[in-house]
Amino acid sequence: MFEIQAGQSIITNGKPIYRNHENSFDFIDDKEQFRRDGVLTVATLQIPLAISTGFLGGIFGYEPRTRWQPKVLSTPISNRDCTLRYFVSDLKLIPEFAVTIVPLIKELLWTCFYDVNSGWFLTRHPKLDISPDFVCEFATNTLAEIYHNSLVGLWIKPEIID
Repeated sequence: MFEIQAGQSIITNGKPIYRNHENSFDFIDDKEQFRRDGVLTVATLQIPLAISTGFLGGIFGYEPRTRWQPKVLSTPISNRDCTLRYFVSDLKLIPEFAVTIVPLIKELLWTCFYDVNSGWFLTRHPKLDISPDFVCEFATNTLAEIYHNSLVGLWIKPEIID
């Protein structure tokens, strides 16, 4: 379950990048801000997690550009002064293990969109016709769309490296 804490903004500082030759995202931390001892998995993307605090790191993982559909995207607006955390109330998280995030609509796969003009990448289900409750930046240029405490979309504005 994702939880939004209002009143302060704690994000992982750094830079998201996309390596064309590896077909993958990576995140370069400015500094190690907290211990990451778990990983949340969304399709082929991973989000580092500090189990004790629920704080999230920058996204990394395989995502070939051949799956990216060109689309003009509205620039996401993050709710100000919010901190995104992840907790599981009925399950004890074990350090060094991954937790797969089940999409809100389980039988449908997420689609990847990319706006060449703005540089934003978005992955979410294209037929999910809802407005998220919150959009929260949890790492530099990396935002999560949250609806009823569930992750429904991920936004990344990476530097593209050949």
